[in-house]
Amino acid sequence: DNLLSSIPYNFDSKDKMLVTLPMFHGFGLIVGVHASLSTDMSAVLMPRFDGKSALKTIKKDKVTTVIAIPRMLTKLLATKGFEGESVSSLANVFVGGDTLSKSLATQFNLRMERAGATAVAQQGYGLTEIGSVCVLASKDAEVGAIGRTINNVEGLIIGDDGGPVDDGQKGELVLYSNQNMLGYIGSDE
Repeated sequence: DNLLSSIPYNFDSKDKMLVTLPMFHGFGLIVGVHASLSTDMSAVLMPRFDGKSALKTIKKDKVTTVIAIPRMLTKLLATKGFEGESVSSLANVFVGGDTLSKSLATQFNLRMERAGATAVAQQGYGLTEIGSVCVLASKDAEVGAIGRTINNVEGLIIGDDGGPVDDGQKGELVLYSNQNMLGYIGSDE
């Protein structure tokens, strides 16, 4: 609920999510399966990703939402026909699992714009310990930005001394929410 309430898009029965990330991973399970089941959106399952099959599925099923890792976007962009009306149904593309480079995001966003699609590559960040996604860039975020914490997640960047760092300084991202796990089995910490 924290994630879905953070996205300014109301998923309904017209929406279809291409689910191809492994369901044994937090991103694939929580965002791919649980998010689609928590709305009226249909999940279009694709057990093994390849650009040609994904394009065919997007076109045939009028997929509106894709969750992906950056390598999948690279493969889609290299797939003949990944343009125009074939992909114009795409409204949301959420990217995680690795850093989305500015050049890949820019290239993907330009392709979507030329196709008449409203989707842009939205970078997210998540942790298994917090139930997957905890930070998400909005559609209008600067390319390369990781975004802001989602609803009901608090975040702070701290330095080696445990205190907050100044803007633009490196540090460790510390997160807290009602979706944090309680701990690790066999660990007292």
